[in-house]
Amino acid sequence: NVSKIALIGPFADAKRDRDYMSFWTFGAEQEDVITLLQGVKAKLGNNTEIIVDSACGWMGDCKEAGIKRAIEAAKRADVV
Repeated sequence: NVSKIALIGPFADAKRDRDYMSFWTFGAEQEDVITLLQGVKAKLGNNTEIIVDSACGWMGDCKEAGIKRAIEAAKRADVV
């Protein structure tokens, strides 16, 4: 039974044009975007804890502290 999921990466809950939509969509409205986090929450409901950590910025500007946070988030989760 999965009780904790870790979503790691800068796009887990990204909805703004500069974060997400500019890469994957053309002509879509921001309010129509469902983030990965929103979709997972909608599917799993409130019985699963979701741990979110960006680890790095969307341009890959990873710092050691962000990577360490992501590793700790992954260790706490049943699924990454």
